[in-house]
This record gives sequence, structure tokens and C-alpha cells, in this order.
Amino acid sequence: MIATRPRVAELVFLHYTRPIHPEFFRIVAARRVCRQGNKLTLWITNIGHVMMLETQHQVLTEVITASHVEMPPIPLGLSHFRGFQAETFNLAFGVHWEFSYQMEVLEPKYFWHLQNEVRAGDLEKGLRFHFGSNGRFPVGAVSYLNPETRRTRIRLRAFHTFPEDYTVVRTDSIVEW
Repeated sequence: MIATRPRVAELVFLHYTRPIHPEFFRIVAARRVCRQGNKLTLWITNIGHVMMLETQHQVLTEVITASHVEMPPIPLGLSHFRGFQAETFNLAFGVHWEFSYQMEVLEPKYFWHLQNEVRAGDLEKGLRFHFGSNGRFPVGAVSYLNPETRRTRIRLRAFHTFPEDYTVVRTDSIVEW
């Protein structure tokens, strides 16, 4: 299956305090991690990623998607990707959710070096998908999700490359409860 990406300028970062159904996405890779009654579901989609954390008290969902994709209304937060941004949510039941993202446009030689590093990411720890070439570049985009799970803490680092724009989107999300 060949899957290509939208332009990076179309991306939005959404956060919900509810589950999101998979029919909103074209899932190209998935992984589920269960630890002490908590479930972490990771999806790499044709556009970005979804992280859904189900704890005893709450469901938290993080989504990177395109602004034209229909999504459930009333997200906890919505951000358009530009430069660097960080935000924190303090939620019910003592849940602390912080995230940051950085969108970097790189010189081509640095972009291809980073692209190769992401392509070689550790699959024992993470989830990776190589997208098909769009014909303009011989190598397509790459997404890599690296979760770190603890008893009451989840950290997800994500890397998404956009060869047409020589752009890398990095996210870092930490949920503690």
C-alpha cells in the first residue's frame, strides 16, 4: 500500500478527553501497550498519529491530522503547527498532561540525514512506518513513535518527516496521573 502525506502546513494538533474511533483515520501501523490496567493505543495514520491513553478514570487522546479532516467537535486543545509550542493541561483525578511540538524546516543535507536516522529507529521500543514516494523524491516520508511507559506515566516522542518541504515535526507528550 502506498500512502503519501499532505503538506505540513495543513497539520493540526488536537487533544481530547474522550476516545476517538478509528474510522476517522486511515491507520497504517498500530501498537497497543497494556500496563497495570492502563492501555496505550498508538496509531500511525496516513497524515500523522493518534495516541489514546485509557486509565482507570479517564481517556486522553492526542491526534495529529490535517485541518480539512472532519474530527469530533470540542477538543480540549487545538494547535496549528508553526515553530515551537508547549502547553500543559491539569485535568480531573490529578492528571497532568504536557506536550510540546516543534516544526523545523531544514537544509536538504540535514533533512536527509535526520530522515535516515528516523528510518533506522528502534522497532523494539517504537512504531515506524515508511510512506511511499510521491514521485518527486525517491524516498517517502517516515513516521516514528517512541513510547515510554511507567506505572503512572506515559511519554510519547513522535517524529514525522515531510520530504517535499524538508520539514520535520517532533512532538513530545507526557501524561502523569
